[in-house]
Amino acid sequence: MQKEIKLIFHNQGLRSYIEIDLCRECPRQDDKGCCGFYSPVFYSTDFAYLLKNEPGLIDKLLQLNNLTILDASVTINNSIDGDSYRCYFHNKDGGCLLAQHLRESVCRHFVCPGIA
Repeated sequence: MQKEIKLIFHNQGLRSYIEIDLCRECPRQDDKGCCGFYSPVFYSTDFAYLLKNEPGLIDKLLQLNNLTILDASVTINNSIDGDSYRCYFHNKDGGCLLAQHLRESVCRHFVCPGIA
């Protein structure tokens, strides 16, 4: 199946990101998310940004299970789901649970299965 997709490049310096209109209709349809093979890593710059823009998210992140906390970063280790992995921030009904401007802190490894 061919489908026209729209990519928007948001040039915001260190917080630049790509927005794609497939996120709202995730083509994976398996409740695992586009970064299901990766473990999101949060650095001090991410926490500074979140503290200013979404402080409640920091509390939620630090309450998750299976974290690796190092001097310079916090990693949310991937969650095994069947024969692959699942993204903590994705649900089958609505795609990514994070607002678009917060996804750069999580989705550094953009692996959208709808783009081949």
